[in-house]
Order: sequence, then structure tokens, then C-alpha cells
Amino acid sequence: MEKSNTPFKEKLYNFFCSILKNIRKKVSPNPWVTYEELESLYNTIKNKENIDRNLLKTFEKYLYLAKRELCSLYVNYIYFWKSLHKAKVESLLLLDRESFKNEAINIINQFDNIVDDEHLRKAWLGINWDITHLNKILNNEPVDVDGILSKSLQHLISNPSLSKEDEYRIRSNFKNALKLIYDYFIDGNVYKLSLTYLYINYSTIGFLIIFLIFIPFYKEEILEKFAPVLVPGFLGALMGNVITYRDNLPREIFLLAVRGIIFRPFIFHIIGKGIIGSFSAYLIYKASEAGLIFSLNSINPEFREATTVVLSFVAGFSGITLVNRFVDGVLSRITSKLEKSRTTIRSELKKKLDRSAVKTPPPTQGIRR
Repeated sequence: MEKSNTPFKEKLYNFFCSILKNIRKKVSPNPWVTYEELESLYNTIKNKENIDRNLLKTFEKYLYLAKRELCSLYVNYIYFWKSLHKAKVESLLLLDRESFKNEAINIINQFDNIVDDEHLRKAWLGINWDITHLNKILNNEPVDVDGILSKSLQHLISNPSLSKEDEYRIRSNFKNALKLIYDYFIDGNVYKLSLTYLYINYSTIGFLIIFLIFIPFYKEEILEKFAPVLVPGFLGALMGNVITYRDNLPREIFLLAVRGIIFRPFIFHIIGKGIIGSFSAYLIYKASEAGLIFSLNSINPEFREATTVVLSFVAGFSGITLVNRFVDGVLSRITSKLEKSRTTIRSELKKKLDRSAVKTPPPTQGIRR
């Protein structure tokens, strides 16, 4: 691995990195665990003979960039996963034949599970591709396949003594396929999902800053008149959020959390939605004050303040329930692809592959989803 310029700097870097590692592994272990698996692979192959040193250097570079990001005070997990995925892609050209065959099978499973574009499936898997074709390929049975990946795997298994040029061509095909999966269907969707939360949080913070700026000018009015509206609306929204997700957290929270991206969705679900609830309560209050729904002035003055509090709480609760449905609908398309990427073998594979005939190698840990 690349090192710092001086031994002192290197020791200092490793010292702080170990502290950050112990803290972050407790909060979100998956990034570090996944990195360590690739680091272990690097340590295994770096001293082997007949290894292309240029390829090893490229693999080492991306691995170093991933670790440097993990050991920084602020981790950009989007950049970390992109670097780690690039290291994973490069490692395909350095694996021994048996390990590469296992990875090739996993890449076909991932491609079949994640990629839903018909043109890509026809080009890479084949026009009439079915997951049962994989069983025949692994059994070295005759099967008519015309996809780049399926033909490459068939050629790899049926020819134990491939030339270096042919094997390099096959490995390059799987390398390009894995790069496609990462760039467009995993890293791309993680970036979109994270960016969505970032924009929402910036909007929330902007609204909050504007509100705080005007507090000194309308302090008495805000405390006396709007506090009984805004605070119950905020609490009602939080209660609605808890009830909506009482059984399961939103899928996108889990899918980002396993990648280390925790605070962006946390800020939105705790602060952002609370502010939305307060805004909903304020709208209902103004509508009632104007007599559009009912007139607050018609209520007995003794119960008017209590009615305002209850009405604001219900408005925040109802408003955030509608917002949750809208947000879930917007994010469902992105999260569905990431949900698929968590497993490398789809259920149809488990049902249809005849494991008694051929023991399919288990999926390597690789990049955990």
C-alpha cells in the first residue's frame, strides 16, 4: 500500500486511523469490513509470481484511496464506495482461475438480478437467457447462449487450457460487466438517493434560517401566537412518522446506512419532517382563523387555546402521513434497484439450479450490499 512521506507521519496517520476505525465500525461496520476483505485479497496476491505489476499497482491505488477516505475526519461515502468498487473491478484480472470462476458466476447472478434494461440483458446475457442456462453451463452441457457473459463463462468452463489472450479477453468482459453494474445501477442510485436527501436537508435548513432571522422582529407574536401552533405541529409530524414506520424503517434508510450514509436521512426524518408538520399546522390555523374550514372565534375563549393545540397536532400528524406516501413513492424506484443489489443470487436461482448435480460456488463476500 502507498505510504506517507516520513515514518513519523505514517505512524501518526495509522494511530488516528485506528481510532476512527474502532469508532466507525461500531456505528456502521459494513464499509470497514468490506474494505478489509479486499485488503486481505491484496495481501494474498501481492507477493505472488507472474502477477502483472501494473494491474496490481492500479488495484493498490484504488484500495489506498478508499482507505484514505475512511480514515479522514469527514468521510464522503459516495467517493469511498466508488473507489472500493473500482478496486474490486481491477481485482478480477488478478485472481487465480478458480476464484475468478466463482466471481464470474456471481457477476452473472448480479447482472440477471439487477439489470432490467432489455437491450443490456440481450447483449450481456443473451436473447433467450434463462437462469437455468447457468446450470447447464456449469455442468458443461450443450446450451445455445449468445450473450457476452454467458458465452464467456461457457468458454471458460469448457476449455481448461485457455491461452493467455483468450483468458484475458474473458476476464475483461466480466470486468466491464461489473463496472457497468456498479457505475449505473449501484453507485449511481446511491448517489441519487443521497443527493435527494441533501437537497431536502438544504431546503429545510434554509427555511429554518429564514425563520430564525425573523424571530427578533416578531418575538412576542411568535411566542404567544404561533408557538401553540408550530410546536404541536412539529410533535404531531414526529408521531406520524413513528407510527408510519413503526414496524420497519424506510428501506432507503437501511440501504444508505449499510453504506455508512446515516446523517442525511436522519436529519430529514427528525428535523425536516417536523418542520413540514409545523408548516401544515400553520396553514390549517390560518385557514381556520379566516373561517375557511371553521371559525376559531366561534369557539369558547376558555377552550380556544386547547383547540388550537389539538388542531395543530392533528394537522402535523395528517400532513406528514401524506408527505410520507409521496416521498416513499418518489424514492421507491431508486431503492428497488438497491434492494436487489443486496443479494447476488436471486430466489429463482436457488429454486431452479440443481445443486445435487453441480455444487455452485457460494457467493464471495466481495462488496457487501
